[in-house]
Amino acid sequence: MSLKIWLLVIFLTCLSFGIFFYKHKVLSIPIFPEKSTEAWAIESSISFKTDGKNAKVSVFLPSSSSTGEIVTENFISDGFGLGKIISEGGRRAVWTRSKSLGEFELYYQAVIKPILKVKHLKIKKPSQTEDIKLSNSQKIAAEAIIERANAIIRRSKVARLDALCFALVEILLDKNSISEQFKPIVEKIDSPKNEAKYLAQLLRMAGFNARLVHGINLTKTKRNASLLHWIEIFEKETWRPFNISTKQFSIPDTYFPWWRGNSSLVETDGVEHQAHRISVVKQDSLKVNSAISRAGKNSRVLGSLALTHLPYQTQAVYRLILLIPIGALVVAFLRNFVGIKTFGTFMPVLIALAFRETTLLWGLVLFVAVISLGLIVRTVLDRLQLLLVPRLTAILTTVIMILVFVSSISQHYGFSHGLSVALFPIVILTMTIERMSVLWEEKGFSASLQTAVGSLLVASLVYLVITNEFLTYFVFVFPEVLLINLALSILLGRYTGYRLLELKRFRALDFGGAV
Repeated sequence: MSLKIWLLVIFLTCLSFGIFFYKHKVLSIPIFPEKSTEAWAIESSISFKTDGKNAKVSVFLPSSSSTGEIVTENFISDGFGLGKIISEGGRRAVWTRSKSLGEFELYYQAVIKPILKVKHLKIKKPSQTEDIKLSNSQKIAAEAIIERANAIIRRSKVARLDALCFALVEILLDKNSISEQFKPIVEKIDSPKNEAKYLAQLLRMAGFNARLVHGINLTKTKRNASLLHWIEIFEKETWRPFNISTKQFSIPDTYFPWWRGNSSLVETDGVEHQAHRISVVKQDSLKVNSAISRAGKNSRVLGSLALTHLPYQTQAVYRLILLIPIGALVVAFLRNFVGIKTFGTFMPVLIALAFRETTLLWGLVLFVAVISLGLIVRTVLDRLQLLLVPRLTAILTTVIMILVFVSSISQHYGFSHGLSVALFPIVILTMTIERMSVLWEEKGFSASLQTAVGSLLVASLVYLVITNEFLTYFVFVFPEVLLINLALSILLGRYTGYRLLELKRFRALDFGGAV
């Protein structure tokens, strides 16, 4: 290996270690995430267009609760005036601007510190909850549903509130044997939000003070987090949470309430084409944030390069992107040094990214199922003697149809893992089916199967790398370690020796025993 290669590798390594030790020793940025100071950053962004009229955007803001404390919050107003009000359901931010024209984006950012020991405060006088406006037919249906629920629970030994909740949920969600008189209410149950909203309304009509709660789950970094909906029922001077999906009077400690009531999260006036997104990013340590803030004061270069200054949605993207080069290095090592054969160079990395949503076991099952069905279709297409590009188009169409079929069946039977199959890289699946079929024809089934198994093995190992919690934290806080990844890639690219799996094959040649 030439001297210039070694000098380049040494330079990249020293530069990486130099920045790392400065950030760790001088700025006191911890190497390991500190669970005791774990926090979550949330970002609510609203994008919209205005046509020259007075514009008003009102958004609910989260408040400190029994499950989490708002440590800091920040507003990006994009030229709009900002006001804060207290309304039914919680705090609101109100952005206004007169005669505005153009496209705008407003941001609310906050850091939440979870409270490990949840405490439920006693309240003697609960706030009143606004009822849903029901039509006459809906009122009749609601009274009939309550009467049916009361008839079900008369022989129950469970407390009336608990039994009534269970009975109402069973009636609302039983769409197969639904009574005609219940339809005006049951036909409105088309989403988790409406399930919770109408259940709370029925409980209020039955004599209980119930309210709708909307929140997020602080367990996983997500660029587009989904809202969760549950209800709270006032009993014995406390609000008892009821989780409709589990039918239990408890919610996970990771559920953080955002606002309460039947109002929407975002209300606008004088705007159009509104889009809203909530991002959730794990803040590994409050100590990390303060250290990086000090870095910005002491060094403009390090401060400007800190990824924690980016919008939270962008941070979530980079937490994943920064792990891709490490996954690619794993693939290169296993292919060039170990000798494991795979379909394509970076196919295992893309499949591993899809496994993040499906989990490893179900991802492997779904991947094998899609590839198997695709190979059957590819065999049929062989008999038609199609040209390459039209054949690939036909396989691509088939792959998409298979994904749609699997997702539809999964949705019908309530199999959530199957819905994530749509995240598989479609073009990669298409090329994998084509390459596996060609290899089968040229070298036989054994060679094709060996390469397929090797691809899944490498994808599984990459999955374990990119889902490692410590590695995710370390690369995001110390992105300079990618310089070492680059140095290792250069060294690996200069390796021309035997692969480990080839040593047995060429051992006789090395010792002069082959003819």
